[in-house]
Amino acid sequence: MKKATKQPVKEAFLNGDAGLLRRSACTYWEKLSHWYALALLAIFPLIPGVHGYINITDTKYDTFKWVTVVFVIVCGLIWAGLYLEKKLLRARTAEGKQRLTLSQILLLAYMVWSILSGILSSYPFVDVWRGQGRSEGLLGILLYGSVFLLLSFWGEYSDRFPIALAAMALVQGVMMLLQIGGASILYPDGMNYANTQFLGTIGNVDCVSGIISIVVPALACGFVLLTTKWRYLCLPAFAMLLYVQFFTDVDTGKIALAAALVIALPFLLTQRRHIADTLVIGGITAVVFAVHSCLTFTRTVEETSVTFAVGKEAWIMLAGTVVLLAAAALLHWRDNKLQGAALPVTAKTIRCIVAAAEAVVIVAALVFLYCYSGGNRLLMEISQMLHGQLSDSAGTGRGVVWKNCITFIRETPIIGSGPGTFAARHEPFNTTQFFDFAHNDFLEIGVCQGLVGLALYVAFLVSLAVRTLRVAPRCPQLVIFGSAAVGYLVYTFFVFSIGIVSPLFWVMAGIMDKMVRQVQETEKSK
Repeated sequence: MKKATKQPVKEAFLNGDAGLLRRSACTYWEKLSHWYALALLAIFPLIPGVHGYINITDTKYDTFKWVTVVFVIVCGLIWAGLYLEKKLLRARTAEGKQRLTLSQILLLAYMVWSILSGILSSYPFVDVWRGQGRSEGLLGILLYGSVFLLLSFWGEYSDRFPIALAAMALVQGVMMLLQIGGASILYPDGMNYANTQFLGTIGNVDCVSGIISIVVPALACGFVLLTTKWRYLCLPAFAMLLYVQFFTDVDTGKIALAAALVIALPFLLTQRRHIADTLVIGGITAVVFAVHSCLTFTRTVEETSVTFAVGKEAWIMLAGTVVLLAAAALLHWRDNKLQGAALPVTAKTIRCIVAAAEAVVIVAALVFLYCYSGGNRLLMEISQMLHGQLSDSAGTGRGVVWKNCITFIRETPIIGSGPGTFAARHEPFNTTQFFDFAHNDFLEIGVCQGLVGLALYVAFLVSLAVRTLRVAPRCPQLVIFGSAAVGYLVYTFFVFSIGIVSPLFWVMAGIMDKMVRQVQETEKSK
């Protein structure tokens, strides 16, 4: 087997031009990882439920489980074959054997602690392994961890990944918009609800919001940062999914998209072309919001009628669109005239200015929310939380669940009750409303794997975030997946990890870890 050469791929990251898969620079197990990641990003979200929406969670989770088990087994056989043939040295990079990154070590520790928590759980191990209710249990944790670890070693980044997300989003967007308009293109004889609480091949609108929280930031950043002509595929996909987000009106999705924007914006405004393309994204957002404000749907089981009326809000958005797109065109013209010359201010200075401006806006928003006394439910609940108050009804009933989580953590603070056991733990409290998740991934981990497990998981996320932020200025592709990861983490702060949504995050996280390693190794070798 010919020794792999890593340098071209690493140099591509530093130059900001990572093209499609450079096969001459990849070993065959890296190609396997590439196609596995591509399948999870582009095909997995499109898999429908075998019996309609009623079992879509089980269908998707089983698909992810078996595909990942095969991937893990094949990777294990490759490694074993290399070792037995004494060719393991050929799997090393040019700089020597790959050492575990801090993120990999922390995730491994989290997986080991979860196993220990499961073994010591008072619940039957079969329930811990599979998880109770819709929970994924210890098996899910090990699968997600394996995906991250394998891709963080062998998951070469490719511009195919964000383009594949755009293609998948296009298909989803078309299906969802047709359903919103009343067409029964999926499961016409089954659960195709007139109230559109189930959409596309995702299902429940909370899960739809989770996919949007991941994909929409990646599409926006992909359009701005990619250099391939295929980046224009991101625009219609972005517009359609953003409209679905406005239509479903899931508060969690709005907060997740706002958080992703805050993280990504300092990295998107460092070049004239990037600023212009960011303004294009802003213009499309304004148009989508204007269209959403003009359309009113009236639904019955038999039919859907649509009313179109242009109001003051829509005219303001359309005027803003004209301004944004005109500014974008002017910047593109200026950039072409100057032949892509750098801005007079350094990229680092721009990032600091934008981050400082964002900090001021965030502080002002917090002050406003702290003093808020209006009638908006969401704003009022946030205001109460800032005052240290949490009503039982907050977050459509999440408040009482979060309070119960604190009680559960106090009862088993170290080891928890075992992965996937939250449903059984909370069952006695499901008197008026059913909850089989904590609707906050961090609290649920604290309940099921104890404070040690929670600390390891948070430390893993922090280490990956810190390492990514240090490298992102020299590797713009990281911003594409990094913004998507932020959207997912905000989503799981208010919802939960589920096999319909979470596989996309773990694929992206593993590839991000590998990208960071590549840039760091290249810089050390110079």
